[in-house]
Amino acid sequence: MAPVGSQIYDYFEVAPIHVQNVAVVYNRMLSPSISNQLLVGVNYFNQVFNDANTNFNVQSLGFMTGAPFGNAPNITITGFDPVGMTPPEGRNDITGHLTDQLSWVKGKHQIRLGGEFRQAQLDEFYKRHSVGSFTFDGTRVGGSGLAGALADFLAGYTSAATIAIGDPERQVFVNTWELNAGDSWQLTRKLSFNYGVRYDYVGPLHNGNKDLSVFRPEMTSINGIAFQGNQIGSLYQQRQPGAEWC
Repeated sequence: MAPVGSQIYDYFEVAPIHVQNVAVVYNRMLSPSISNQLLVGVNYFNQVFNDANTNFNVQSLGFMTGAPFGNAPNITITGFDPVGMTPPEGRNDITGHLTDQLSWVKGKHQIRLGGEFRQAQLDEFYKRHSVGSFTFDGTRVGGSGLAGALADFLAGYTSAATIAIGDPERQVFVNTWELNAGDSWQLTRKLSFNYGVRYDYVGPLHNGNKDLSVFRPEMTSINGIAFQGNQIGSLYQQRQPGAEWC
C-alpha cells in the first residue's frame, strides 16, 4: 500500500500479489542404459491494483457516471487532494507445461531425446478510465482559487470529463512446443564431441471470443480495426519458411 498522488488513506494504491509454482517430476530407469524423466508443472501469477477503499457506490449518492464499479471516480478539484487514483486493473497468468526427456547410453554415445509442450494463459483487466475522470478548476462558475473550484464541483460543472466505455478485459492463450535430439560422443578419454538439433514452435496469441484486434486499414473500411475471426483469420501474417545456424 502506498500513496500515488493523494494523501487520503482511502485512495492509497493497494496491489496484493500471489505467485505459486508447482512441479511434479517422475524419474524411471527403463533399462540399465536408458532412463526417462517426465516433468509436469504449473506457474501461477496474480496481481490486482485498486484503491484502498472501493465501497463508495457513488451512483447512489447522485454522481451518475455509468461505471459498473464501486470505486470512486477520479475527481480533481483544484487545490484539493484528488480522489479515485487507481482504477481496477491487473493481470492473471497461468502457464502449464509438460516436459519429457529420455537419456540413452550406448557405447561411447550419450544420446538425449525429448520435447516440451507449454500453454500460457494471460488475463489482462486494465480498466483504466473506466470509473471516469472529472476535473473542476473554477473556470465554469467564474470564481478564483479554492472557492471557484469548489463552486464548480458543487454545481456539477466540469472543465474536463472523460470515461472509457466497453470491456477492456482480454483473455489470450499462447501454445508453444519444442523437440530436441542430441548426442555426446566420447571420441577419446580427453575429447568429446557434442551435437544435436532442436525445433521450436511459438504459436500466435489467440482466444475463442473473437475480441482480439489489430489496426489494419487495408482489411476493413470501419476505423481500420480488424478483429480475429471476423475480417481476418489471424492477427499475424502467414509464416515463411526459414533456417538458422551458428
